[in-house]
Amino acid sequence: MKSLLNPRSTTRSSSGFTLIELLVVIGVIAVLISLLLPAISKARLSGWRVVSLSNLHNNYNYMAVYSTDNKEELLNPFAVGRGGPVDGIGWDQRGVVLEPIGVAARNGNPWQSYAWDYALGVQSSSGTETYGYHWLAHMFYGDSEQTSRLRSNFAPGDYALKNFVQFYTGEGAQGDLSWIFPSSYWYSPTMWQDPRRFESATRLNGNGGNGWWIRRNRFTDIRAASRKVMLFEGQDYIRKDRAMWNTSAAQIQAALCDGSARTLTMRDVILDTNLPIGTPDPAKLDAPAGIWPGGNIVQSELDDFFGGSQVGTYFPPYNFKYGGPAYFWATRNGINGIDIR
Repeated sequence: MKSLLNPRSTTRSSSGFTLIELLVVIGVIAVLISLLLPAISKARLSGWRVVSLSNLHNNYNYMAVYSTDNKEELLNPFAVGRGGPVDGIGWDQRGVVLEPIGVAARNGNPWQSYAWDYALGVQSSSGTETYGYHWLAHMFYGDSEQTSRLRSNFAPGDYALKNFVQFYTGEGAQGDLSWIFPSSYWYSPTMWQDPRRFESATRLNGNGGNGWWIRRNRFTDIRAASRKVMLFEGQDYIRKDRAMWNTSAAQIQAALCDGSARTLTMRDVILDTNLPIGTPDPAKLDAPAGIWPGGNIVQSELDDFFGGSQVGTYFPPYNFKYGGPAYFWATRNGINGIDIR
């Protein structure tokens, strides 16, 4: 007997999915992506912090090695009588004279010196504060670990610095170690300056009479190593707006003088610090000795070096925002002061 039913009415087509099924699948995938992307982004940013903390710890170790080799002194190449006039610059505590082995060897003179001047017409009242941005460049001289230290120079999110070094070829920036380049991690001026400079609400200017406030500080001069910042990120490189380190929006990585590296939430640091005006709370930290740059750093020099004249070339630009209390940069009482509770 033949069936009265049409076979086509009971047999499902195998030609593909229906439009509704495809839309359902696409919708499920979209939901999964929306759930996974924030988690992936969060994991990526956490990884950046870990890398930056590792860099800071490595850089602290470089500092410790330098100190061990130099009678426990903190990194500070400024000293009276190191060298002599170089390229017409009278040498004293205002500049740095070093012997870059690789550069000198190319010129056939193993003792050739280079002078980096931080005072004459550039930083005449700063007490060499610009050195805080360039300290890592000094550590390259006569060193067989230039490459590894260069890697430790960058915070993962510091695209401006990466682009600057990659694309800027002026003055041999990519390979000539006689060129000064910046770092993502800033070295507090309190490490190489006399603490008396930071005793008052506004740090005093440097000059020939006070030796530019240069001082060969030692680890033993640090009052509380676990509460004193040595190196810190100049900006919050995780945030899209690259908030400056001394603003409440920033969350930065820092290396403390005891060798530890940690994330600092600047909102908490600010709440723990006395305001520059009003009656001080003895339970809080002393307000920094002035603002950043506070008139003691030549703004045009920073603008030129960190992208002011190169904004059209490097993206994103540094976009430093000046002002605000100079946390870590000008800690009250200098190396004897305390940065965090």
